[in-house]
Amino acid sequence: LTEDVVVKGTRNEGKYKWLAGFFGFFKHLDMNAPVTFKDTGIKSLIETHRNNANPDYPIVWDSREFPLNSDFTIPTFGIALYHESKYDAGRWHFAGGVRLDYEQAQLKYYSHCDTGYQILSRQPSGVFHSYDHVDIKMKKPKKPASHLYFPSFLVPLTTTSSVNAVSLCFCVRVK
Repeated sequence: LTEDVVVKGTRNEGKYKWLAGFFGFFKHLDMNAPVTFKDTGIKSLIETHRNNANPDYPIVWDSREFPLNSDFTIPTFGIALYHESKYDAGRWHFAGGVRLDYEQAQLKYYSHCDTGYQILSRQPSGVFHSYDHVDIKMKKPKKPASHLYFPSFLVPLTTTSSVNAVSLCFCVRVK
């Protein structure tokens, strides 16, 4: 959804012209990204790395296949207010404008998984025994959000024979 509303005006026998407006948008995305870990993935991506890091307490996954379901929600919206003024003074033409933008984008990430693994312990004889069991039941949402502010100011100066412009722009990011 996008909307732009503009209002224009003229004064002083057409020498002064102005324009003001409001802009807004909203976008909402939902996405599912399920992944099923199978034996090769469990062994090469999880068990091998973990067991190389701690060979005295290796892990063994409970099953050789488990689903990791991920749901993403991405709402984004923004608004802007702007104004531009122009003044015609014979040979000289002056223009100035201001625009203030606010944009917010969020990522809501929900990951669900129900699995587990066994932790083994290496005994002095070299034989492994069960040390502990870890159940993994992931249902905790993560909601990072970023707020982006993009104010900008533009002051162009023109004459009939040449153009000189000064532009100022800065960005502030607040989390």
